[in-house]
Amino acid sequence: RQPPSSMVVAEQRDKTLCVLITGASRGIGLELVKQYLLRVGRGNYGRGGHVIACARDPDKSMDLLRCFTVDYVSYELVPLDVTDPGSFGDLHEHLQDLDRIKELDGVPQKIDIVFNNAGVALGRDCSLGTVDYDAWRTSFDTNVMGAVRVVETVLPHLADDATIVNVSSGLGSIGRVMNGGFNTLTQDVIYRSTKAALNMTTACCAAELRARAPDKAIKVVSIDPGWVNTDMGSRGGTVKPPLEPEQVVRGMIDVVAGLKPEDSGKFLSWEGAEMPW
Repeated sequence: RQPPSSMVVAEQRDKTLCVLITGASRGIGLELVKQYLLRVGRGNYGRGGHVIACARDPDKSMDLLRCFTVDYVSYELVPLDVTDPGSFGDLHEHLQDLDRIKELDGVPQKIDIVFNNAGVALGRDCSLGTVDYDAWRTSFDTNVMGAVRVVETVLPHLADDATIVNVSSGLGSIGRVMNGGFNTLTQDVIYRSTKAALNMTTACCAAELRARAPDKAIKVVSIDPGWVNTDMGSRGGTVKPPLEPEQVVRGMIDVVAGLKPEDSGKFLSWEGAEMPW
């Protein structure tokens, strides 16, 4: 069967790229899956390009399943709830499978890029006096601790020059709060504080990995995708953000492809500019 023409003419393919994406069932995560599938081309499982798409219930995400209706792309759909340590078993097993392939034929298959994209935006209308602390706890568990759980799971399986991308937000910039850098109805303290904490996690992981493995070039960055027209960004379709997922993800992929070891620990926009902490 011939692949769709849009995939045949894709300008850039990397037949050895192994990419892991969390929160892959919708929005930015779904678009990351779509665009990386174009880039991995006709890779063979364990020997060429490979996309690992993680979502809480991937078998029920029709948009995600439709990405994999072609038979020449190497991929794995992995159920993963980043808030539940017990749900990491399937991911751990799949990563071990990749290691076993290496043991059998000596062909390395390590993860080149990790997108920590799973996240929630809860309690966004809270203000002082009406803070939803349950929503805050859930948000931290997902947006911050969930990201660290993913890093700890994939760490033994990373390529020596791998990149970990924590999908953050400009709303996590502390420097933009007092000068009114964003037009928000409230200060959005729950979401903003989790993304600020995720940025600190990025810096801490980058520093630790640089000290722990100075002979490697593993990079950890935060990337702000901007205000994107997804279900989360549009607040369930009540507002119209200025950016579309296709444009933003294309920019994020280009930024990641151009990262150097000295970029590890940075907070970047989807266009590659440094963001204020």
